[in-house]
Amino acid sequence: MSKTTDIGFSNGIVSGETAWEPTTHQLDWANEFAIESEVPGKVIYTDLTAPIDRPSRVTIAQRTRANVYQGTSIDPAMYLPSKRGLDTLVEVSGIAEVTDSELADYLKQFPYRAALTVTVPQTSLLSSSQMGGLVLRLIQSICTDNPSVADGWDDGLTLLLRGVLKRA
Repeated sequence: MSKTTDIGFSNGIVSGETAWEPTTHQLDWANEFAIESEVPGKVIYTDLTAPIDRPSRVTIAQRTRANVYQGTSIDPAMYLPSKRGLDTLVEVSGIAEVTDSELADYLKQFPYRAALTVTVPQTSLLSSSQMGGLVLRLIQSICTDNPSVADGWDDGLTLLLRGVLKRA
């Protein structure tokens, strides 16, 4: 008997739009990044293209979770044989700089950070494409339902920057 895993949602699109896929542009790990630090379960990369006084970093970390079911409402009768799972973190961080073309002495800086955390069971029943669908669902949750995907992305980010969490 074969098993099928249903992630529980479809990454639906707004009527009239074609399917939205994440960009295929990849970071140039070999030429633009170097390992800044590495400990078991965590690697911090530094972006060699960033100014030295404003470092930009990518952190990738992973740890074992003893019980992925802890804190959920899933009936124990429905548990997989193993409760073990993984918590994975991917984070980008850095320092932005603001200048003024008319004021030579104007210089301000602010930090930025964006992170993605995924917790899943350690099982062959979850595929990388389903994991990709989960990450895509997270990204889609930022967007509004503007008929234009690009505008929906921009609208959603604008709302978040203004502290607005609820979508109309």
